[in-house]
Amino acid sequence: PPGARPDGPGIPRLEPGELLLVAPEEELASDLWSARLVGAYGREDDVAVQEELVKLNHEAPREFPPAALAEAARLPAAPGPADFAGREDVRDLPLVTIDGADARDFDDAVHVERRDSGWLLRVAIADVSHYVRPGRGAVGALDAEALARGNSWYFPRSVEPMLPPALSNGLCSLRPGEDRLALLVELPLDENGRPGAPRFASVVMRSAARLTYDEVRAAVSDRDGAVRDRLCRAPRGAEVLAMLEEAFALYRVLRAARLARGGLDFDLPEARYEFDDSGRVTGVGVAERHDAHRLIEEFMIAANEAVARRLGAGGGPEFLYRVHPEPDAERLEALFATLEATALESLPPHLRRDGRPDAGAVRGILARAQGSPQEFVVDRLCLRALPQARYQPENIGHFGLASAAYCHFTSPIRRYADLLVHRALKAALGRPCGEIPAGQRLVRIGDQLNRRERAAMDCEREMARRLACLCLAGHEGEHFSGVISGVTPFGIFVELEGMPVEGMVRLEDLTDDWYRYDPERLSLTGERHGRVWTLGVPVRTRLENVDMGRLEIRLLPLDMPPPGAAGQRRGKPRSGSRKNAPGTTRGRRRAATPAREERRGRRAPASERRKPGARAGRGR
Repeated sequence: PPGARPDGPGIPRLEPGELLLVAPEEELASDLWSARLVGAYGREDDVAVQEELVKLNHEAPREFPPAALAEAARLPAAPGPADFAGREDVRDLPLVTIDGADARDFDDAVHVERRDSGWLLRVAIADVSHYVRPGRGAVGALDAEALARGNSWYFPRSVEPMLPPALSNGLCSLRPGEDRLALLVELPLDENGRPGAPRFASVVMRSAARLTYDEVRAAVSDRDGAVRDRLCRAPRGAEVLAMLEEAFALYRVLRAARLARGGLDFDLPEARYEFDDSGRVTGVGVAERHDAHRLIEEFMIAANEAVARRLGAGGGPEFLYRVHPEPDAERLEALFATLEATALESLPPHLRRDGRPDAGAVRGILARAQGSPQEFVVDRLCLRALPQARYQPENIGHFGLASAAYCHFTSPIRRYADLLVHRALKAALGRPCGEIPAGQRLVRIGDQLNRRERAAMDCEREMARRLACLCLAGHEGEHFSGVISGVTPFGIFVELEGMPVEGMVRLEDLTDDWYRYDPERLSLTGERHGRVWTLGVPVRTRLENVDMGRLEIRLLPLDMPPPGAAGQRRGKPRSGSRKNAPGTTRGRRRAATPAREERRGRRAPASERRKPGARAGRGR
């Protein structure tokens, strides 16, 4: 009964809805076991409890080892005069950080200056390599732990940082009004966004302001008088506001230049969750992404490319590129065939060149889909057709950015690859700060970072499913509109309107017909009535069930699509087609769950992220 205390000393009082960790002991029946209570995690609807489960499931890093904490404790609370030796003093520059409202680790600051021939872009990045150095004994524990973690692991209500908070939120964070060590990239850009010769320097800086994306948009894009007045009243506020005006002018030029050279621009919806004071999720919507986000993305891309060009020019230490291979012909052909059959009414005229699929056509496909009801379906289909970006010492370019040379340099607080690039750049500038890995050792480090990045992404996907289930639990029977976002032999995935949440209509619930699955068109077609379920089709559904154990949101269709066009098969199926025809199924088949399909990699998300709350680009 509620509140009952099990027999035995030290057993906590348990309440209905709590998740328990138990050890099975004896099978009493086919579906009944006796078990020993190991511990209680808390309420199932508590987001912190769900985060704990995901961290356990994926073995996310938790407490820092004592040696790493001891090394962090020996570092100063702030840099001092001895740390400034040999560095340029740029504390007079009104550099600013622009991040999400809830950000705590500020690893990049920007400044833009208008020049007669264009602009001078300055990007200052926290000099983490000054404090975190490879080695053994008293020095090296922080570096070893950062490599083991690979990156910071972000969750809706918590973070498992790559570095202890004393560094990530303190000593290395570019907090406003505080002296900080940084590496500075000065990049001249002409009126068309073409880069000139960059300059790199070790500096001491002082951020003039900690700005948020929404604040910057309100001040510059929306011309909000109240926000502009507030900025101007702050120390150096007038300088900052004038600088932001030039920053937006440069951003528009850089973005146009990148898209003109063939860069891809995915605009996939990202979830925004709402929570109450007790830790329950109360709503889910789409996080807004606007030009202030894109401005920082473009500036970080420009800085990353400048560093990659400098280090890749030859004669310097080895480092890890961030590469994104061009999709192979087979995957492109499958993508084009699917789009031609389902998602878009209008495709670019030239999808193939000399009879082979043209990877450059992907940008035209994305542009044609922009603003249409099928935009997110097309974006996801294109994204899934692309290989994942990765770290490696050999440069093969970055297809998604249409970049000949690219690396990660701008987030050393949260990515180990950036820390390695910082060390390589400082060595190239004659300020070495530790051993630089090379050869097969560097290859192995790249492989380790790729694995840790994928593991962190798996955490994000599972967490998103759990929050979606928690948000919709209790709304069974309600009606939801959506768009078909996936079709499989076992059912139909539907993305709900106004929230980036997918539910599934099981094939066994389509009891009106026998359906044939077409893997090329990604569709289910009724054998008798010719109804076609395919990508991009709007549907109205009823929420049937939310299963937290399977992480499944089960939907039932309220409407059936009209019979297909002439030529679709109708009437009674041919003899044997119900059991023997490949892809022809109905009803009784065991349905795979969305969670299972995620583990197979069906729902590959954008892998190029900065932080939760920011979009692709800054971390590409």
